[in-house]
Amino acid sequence: MPKVTLTISQEQVSELNSAFAKDGKLTDNELETLTSLALTAWSDTLLGTTRFRSMTELYINWLRDIFQQLLPDEDPDEKTLVTRLNLPYGQATYVARVLRDEDTMSSRKKWIVKLESALKDKMADARAWVKDGRGEESMELYMHKYAYRELGIILSRLMEDGQAVRPVKSTATAGAFKFVLVCSADIEKLINEIVKEKARLKE
Repeated sequence: MPKVTLTISQEQVSELNSAFAKDGKLTDNELETLTSLALTAWSDTLLGTTRFRSMTELYINWLRDIFQQLLPDEDPDEKTLVTRLNLPYGQATYVARVLRDEDTMSSRKKWIVKLESALKDKMADARAWVKDGRGEESMELYMHKYAYRELGIILSRLMEDGQAVRPVKSTATAGAFKFVLVCSADIEKLINEIVKEKARLKE
């Protein structure tokens, strides 16, 4: 297979690291992947291999490949698209929704694990509160809005099964994150239901 060597400016290197590097600097393998993606995207577009009806559709195609091959552990949410890739917020919101809808199952598996982690961080304190007679008091959690979406699904599961659960309240929003109040006596119940939901997602 032919090999191509590219020379780019230090400014371009800094911009690429800022947009795509996980630990501040792209590895040689990541640079090779990025170069291959860029050349494929450019040639496909220029030669008409793939025809796009709008620039947004073109961006979606490029970003789909970037997140799958270069940023597989990142979620394509609007914050990432705005801060790292400089998309306008309105366009970033639409693109993020399209990419998530294309990969709903994978996205759910990722965010339910993050929800479980947030709840488990409070498990020891929640048990202590219940033991001290403070089971009706709410504990504050901090989670991504997509983890909060999974929390809503878990609450619905519990209510469908006829299990008593207190209302969960979102008290504030900071960018893509939410501050959430959850009754301490429900923390363990929610975690147990998450285990069941994770099993369902594997089926």
